[in-house]
Amino acid sequence: MSKTRSTTYRPGPQQSITRALAAGALQALDATSNTDLAALIVERAGTPRAPAWMAQAQSTDAGTSKSARESYERCLEIYRTVVRPQDTTYDDAGAALAFFVAINLSALHDLPTTPETLLVLERQLLGLARQASGWDAASISERQFYFEQMAMLGVFIAGLHSTGRTEGAAAIVKVRNAARGYLRRVLGMDPDLLTFGEHGLALRQAADATNQAA
Repeated sequence: MSKTRSTTYRPGPQQSITRALAAGALQALDATSNTDLAALIVERAGTPRAPAWMAQAQSTDAGTSKSARESYERCLEIYRTVVRPQDTTYDDAGAALAFFVAINLSALHDLPTTPETLLVLERQLLGLARQASGWDAASISERQFYFEQMAMLGVFIAGLHSTGRTEGAAAIVKVRNAARGYLRRVLGMDPDLLTFGEHGLALRQAADATNQAA
């Protein structure tokens, strides 16, 4: 019988997101901004560590853990070959975080994701992710782990969301709960308060957020 472990996440934007949203700082950025933000680029790891770590954190059963690890490894490979095929020897953690947030918000609120909204979201989250995750002080392996986790979990939720649409209301609720949990851990705030679109990440209207969470 497998035993489920609590999952601990690496640092994310957390309270910086809340403060920036409250101050309107995130909404001020857009795809035409001239702000020069250095990308969170890291050399690709020869062997990814995040899939095995996530699998082991979820279960102590060897068979279950192995299956989960293989699933996460496929998710990471899909991200690199389908989502970001332009990245070869290096990975972009900022792009992975933007994809993760967009996919989870899409699953939670049924919002469309486009290359344009992803670009805006990436620019919004880049500085916050760098500051709150301690990117500049992190080792190469820690940066690689951060990228791998965001990339594979984004694809994982995308897959659940896609299949959930054909499996009925119960499956959709399950996916939304998973997306809500991931976003709350990574962003450090209630994701039912958030939305995104052509202007990027923003706070939802209070009535809409209340109805969505109900």
